[in-house]
Amino acid sequence: MYKKILVPVDFSQASRVALEYAKLLISEKGQITVMHVFPSKIRETATFFEIPDRVKDLERKIEELRSKSQEELSRISNTLVQEGYTAKAVFVEGEPVRSVSEESGKGYDLVIVGIPKGRAMVASTAISIVKSAVPSCLVVKESKSKPKFDRVLFTADFSDASKSAFKELFQKFVKKFRSQITVLNVFELHPLPYIEQGSAFLAGDLEDVKKNLQKRLMLEYPGEVSYSVVEGAEAGIEIVDFAEKGKYNIIILAYEKKDWVERAFLGSVSTKVVKMTRLPVLVYKRV
Repeated sequence: MYKKILVPVDFSQASRVALEYAKLLISEKGQITVMHVFPSKIRETATFFEIPDRVKDLERKIEELRSKSQEELSRISNTLVQEGYTAKAVFVEGEPVRSVSEESGKGYDLVIVGIPKGRAMVASTAISIVKSAVPSCLVVKESKSKPKFDRVLFTADFSDASKSAFKELFQKFVKKFRSQITVLNVFELHPLPYIEQGSAFLAGDLEDVKKNLQKRLMLEYPGEVSYSVVEGAEAGIEIVDFAEKGKYNIIILAYEKKDWVERAFLGSVSTKVVKMTRLPVLVYKRV
C-alpha cells in the first residue's frame, strides 16, 4: 500500500504499536525505516557541573546511553528483516521534530508516530511532527488491540486536498483491507447565516442544508461507501464522537496549511482530533 514508511521510535510500547501498523500498511516490495533521534540537549546537562570528574562521569554515561540506543535500533531493524520485511535503521543526534521532518523529505510516502498511553492530550512532539513532516502521517495510540482497518471514517470538507485524499485512499483501503468506508461531513453551526453552494440559509433551513450537503458528498466522493452529515459547534469534537460511537478503526483527515487568521479563529481540526481520540488518525498530505 505504501512503498516507503518512516517510523520514529523511542523504544516505548507506543513505538512497537507504530511498527505493527507499518507492517500492515507497507507494500510487498516496500521499505520500513526505523529512526531514533538521540536528543542533543542531553549533553547540555554536563555543562551545569564545574567539577571535571563529575563532567567526565556524566559524559561517559551519556555515551553508554547513546551506544545502547544504537544497539536497540539495530535490533529492531534486524528483527524486521528476519520477519521478511525490507528494513533500514537511521540513527541521528539532534532535535527530534526537526530531525524527523528532515528525514521525512527523503522520498517517504508515510510517517507513523506512536503516542504513549495517557499522553494523547499533550502529544506535542507527535503533533509537531504531523505539522512539519513532508508526507502523510499516521498517528497511533498505545493499545493492546491489533491493528485493523475494516471500518474507516473519512472526513470530507470539499477541499481539493480532501478530494485528492479520497481518490487516492479509497481504492487502497477497499482493495487491501476490504474496508467499509463512511464519508462524514461536519456542518459547523455559527450565528451567521450559513453559506452552502453559494446560497445563504437561516437556522430554520438546517435540514435542507444537510440534505444538500449529503447530495454533494455523493456527487464529489463517489464509491461504494455510506454518507453522513452531522451538525455541531466544533468539527473536531463531532468527528471524534461520531468515530468512537460508530466503532471505527481509523479516522482519515486531509491536511491543508492555514494562514494565521484561520489558525487564530478556527484552530486545527486535525490537531484537535489527534489529541482527543483514542483511534489512529491518518493525516493526508498532498506531496
